[in-house]
Amino acid sequence: MAIKFPKKDDKVKTHLIDLLRILCWNQYKIDNPKNGMTGLALYEQFFSEWITNEVHQMTVAKIEKMISDLGYTLEELEQDAKDYYDAKKAYKSNVKVEVSHDDNIPY
Repeated sequence: MAIKFPKKDDKVKTHLIDLLRILCWNQYKIDNPKNGMTGLALYEQFFSEWITNEVHQMTVAKIEKMISDLGYTLEELEQDAKDYYDAKKAYKSNVKVEVSHDDNIPY
């Protein structure tokens, strides 16, 4: 293994893609009933589709434009991500938190 110094642009792109992943995952849970699947199985299904999405090939500028075209601000997506990670942490700690889309799917 080699030590790699990531470019700032690469870090920004990774962060933006993660924000979009969270946005899409939350919508995916709404659009795709579990049909007896566990939350983890549903996420695995989502992720297999997510990793092939064109967003991974986009530049930072294109991703930022897509976010804007979708009608979101970076601040809104950041808040959604914070809520997502807070809920995930609480779930792992077996602490109940209030979320607007509580559907008992693990985060």
